Amino acid sequence: MKRIGLIGVCLGFGLLLTGCGDTRELTCSRSEEDYYATMVEQYHFTYKSEALEKVDQGIQIEMAEDYSTLLSSYADTLEEEVREMNSDTIKANFSVEGNKLIVTASYNFSDLSEEELETVGYEEEYASYDSAKTELESQGYVCE
Repeated sequence: MKRIGLIGVCLGFGLLLTGCGDTRELTCSRSEEDYYATMVEQYHFTYKSEALEKVDQGIQIEMAEDYSTLLSSYADTLEEEVREMNSDTIKANFSVEGNKLIVTASYNFSDLSEEELETVGYEEEYASYDSAKTELESQGYVCE
């Protein structure tokens, strides 16, 4: 009987340390092609106890070889936007790899100010797993 009590205490302590809330993750992506570029966008949301906790997002733009001058112009614009977005709470990165422009951003939702929410393009629909999935799928994203 003591052994069962000890096991119960250990399990209870384990739950206390790890938390009881469930974590759900939603990844949505969309690809668009034009005659001069292919753009792939991706969102990865982490929800804990049905509340939005963390967001990772990325955009990759691959330019056609004939549009190298346009690549340079886009690179300058995106690099400036990323520089303005980067803060203590938003970790944003920009890189150029050959004919690809890559932008990533990562942030904990609860740390963002109202202004930063606007900066990252937050929509009320992203607050819950189900509404985010529905909203992004209506915009042409494939979610899993």
